Amino acid sequence: MYTGSAPGAPLIIVNGWNSTAGGYLNPGIIAGMDFIFTAADTLGLPAVINMSLGKVLGAHDGSDVMEQAIDFLTGPGIPGRAFVVAAGNSGHKEIHAEGDLNDGPQKVDLFIPPGSFIAVIDVWYDGSDSFLVDIVAPVLGPLGLNVPPGFDTGPICEPLANVCAHVIHSDTQAANSSKEISIVVFSADGQNPIGVPGEWSLVLSDLPSATAINNGRFDAWCALCTFTSQHGNTDMTAGAPSTSHYGLTVGASVTRACGVSVVGLACDPFAAPVGGLTVFSSHGPTRDGRIKPDIVAPGSLLVSALSKDALGIFDFQIHPSGTHVGFQGTSMASPITAGAVALLLSLDPTLDAVQIKDILQSNAVKDVFTGPDCNNLWGCGKLNLFDVPPLVDLSIEKLAAPDPVVAGELLVYQIVVTNNGPSDATGVQVIDMPPADTIPVGSAIGTSDEPSECDVGYDPFLLQATVFCEIGDLPAGASQVIFIGIGVLPTMPNGPIWNQASVSSIQHEIDPLDNQAFVATEVVAQGYIGPVLIHPAVPDQVVGGNRAPSAMLALDLPLLLGGDDANVAEHEETQSLAGAQFDLLYDPSLFEVLDVYPGFGIDDCAWSANPSVPGVISMAFACAAGRGGNPLDTLLIDFHAYDVSEPTTTGFLVENVFLGDDQAQQIEGLGGGQEFQIIPQICGDVTLDGDVDILDGILGSQIIVGQVEASFAQGILGDLDGDGQATVLDLIQALQFIVGNVDELHCGSYFYGP
Repeated sequence: MYTGSAPGAPLIIVNGWNSTAGGYLNPGIIAGMDFIFTAADTLGLPAVINMSLGKVLGAHDGSDVMEQAIDFLTGPGIPGRAFVVAAGNSGHKEIHAEGDLNDGPQKVDLFIPPGSFIAVIDVWYDGSDSFLVDIVAPVLGPLGLNVPPGFDTGPICEPLANVCAHVIHSDTQAANSSKEISIVVFSADGQNPIGVPGEWSLVLSDLPSATAINNGRFDAWCALCTFTSQHGNTDMTAGAPSTSHYGLTVGASVTRACGVSVVGLACDPFAAPVGGLTVFSSHGPTRDGRIKPDIVAPGSLLVSALSKDALGIFDFQIHPSGTHVGFQGTSMASPITAGAVALLLSLDPTLDAVQIKDILQSNAVKDVFTGPDCNNLWGCGKLNLFDVPPLVDLSIEKLAAPDPVVAGELLVYQIVVTNNGPSDATGVQVIDMPPADTIPVGSAIGTSDEPSECDVGYDPFLLQATVFCEIGDLPAGASQVIFIGIGVLPTMPNGPIWNQASVSSIQHEIDPLDNQAFVATEVVAQGYIGPVLIHPAVPDQVVGGNRAPSAMLALDLPLLLGGDDANVAEHEETQSLAGAQFDLLYDPSLFEVLDVYPGFGIDDCAWSANPSVPGVISMAFACAAGRGGNPLDTLLIDFHAYDVSEPTTTGFLVENVFLGDDQAQQIEGLGGGQEFQIIPQICGDVTLDGDVDILDGILGSQIIVGQVEASFAQGILGDLDGDGQATVLDLIQALQFIVGNVDELHCGSYFYGP
């Protein structure tokens, strides 16, 4: 009739009840954990343990003994094991208090209800601090204890009020570097309730010492009582073991407020709206600042099997079948989530607790109730079993050849990407980061006769290239090889260069640790050489007929190392250089050079440039002796590209290099990256997006009326009506063209710049 979230999963059920103690004790629970995982290992199966239990008291920071056991038995790198823990049902109670002794002594009020036999208060604070604690009882007043760290008062009783108080103030505990104050208030005779219920208080102050207060903050929890002062709140009500690091902590949401029973329709009059958080679901954060719960699942009026040993069951809870019962609580939400974890482990039994948590949180539903971000009420959202993404395990390996490589030669990286399953991967992409001061000169994805190539991006400010390789689909069990050729600068000194590559896909990654690969290659330096164009022009595309923005070219200057040794440490023996020169050649039929000026220079070197002869930029430079630092320099070149009828590739070449009286060495394979493309002008395309639309009209109007300077526009609107000037009439003509009232534009002269 009712089916769980993982109906096909075999169950191992352990009864951890200690009949002598009348409850669940840590040793028995931990023994049960170990028993379940041992049995699962014997069966060769993964296992998830549901823990619908918890306590209010404790440090709430993962240091509890049971939490340490959870974190020991599961976690990163421990496959096929997981814990799911109920967050607790105290979210509607002010059982937490907090304060700061930096604001002075703190009086924390709490309420012990009439008829109580016992109440327990647990205070935790930083181990670098030292507090004093006193208790104020109704009628009796302050007890005058002022208990310091390391002191146990033993029971202090007042028989006439039938009450005792016992304070244990610990020294700093090794598990969490914190001190604990445990206070138990209980009936003196054990037969009758506490004689002075009502408002009690704790008074916390600093130990009279120069170093007593370093942190000052404290947190307190109250069992069988509540805090009533300004210190009380419902934060940090998720208790142990739900504040472990690797257990998956589950809160409860409302999926229904009514259900059928043997006495008819039964409803919860205090239920939150359907879709909301139950009023009782406990809140985070942990005392060490982590978000809890991790996720929320249905926990209101859920129907499950009725145990013959169940106690305290009312008729309105029993289903008409007589074999099922309706319950609510985070103890109902956690087994549903445990079933979801079992389903994930059936897909991939190698998942560890961290990966399972990441999958469920990243796939959780976020709505108007949960909010867009992870928080201490909802965790990262509502459990979603229906849209769990396919799981893949991509790995990447990388080789470099030759190793070592001589400066100025070609280095080839071979990258192998493998999909280890279990699902097919889509949108697979490799991002490769070549070493600094190297040049990507070619790539191939696959080994076919016509392999696809990777895209190259370049940051001219960081002098760093990035290679993007789109693999696309990669079935489970398949691999793909990529080759990337890298030009090693001829000026590079001896030493290793590092390369990093990473792989990703659309699917959820099971093991991200093997999604990156690093390889080091040793470089063998050679002697000095001349300048070489090494990086792409920026921009790589300009519109003909317009004055383009500055195009940036990077030029590699010679190191000029001392003597015949190309490996002088730190370049301390570099020679001085005067009268060195070279030419930058270009096609004057395609563009006109307007200006050349330095971008990024190097220490102790000077430039001059003469672009007066069409087709040639004559460069001269001089450098002082003993210089060091980056051997790169950057030039900025302004040019006017002429109009073309079709896209045309052009660029600059380095020729006629002289270093004093010596002809410089020329390196094959380098210097091709400075090419760019001139594309035809589209009349009226101000934004240079290849189309004429309303955005061009807006930008054109802003230029004409002076709201936008022409130098900020990527293109020009121009003289569209052919009257030799750019006016508002041109704007009207452009807008008429855009809306279809004019069939053709006739571009005339341009309204700024040569």
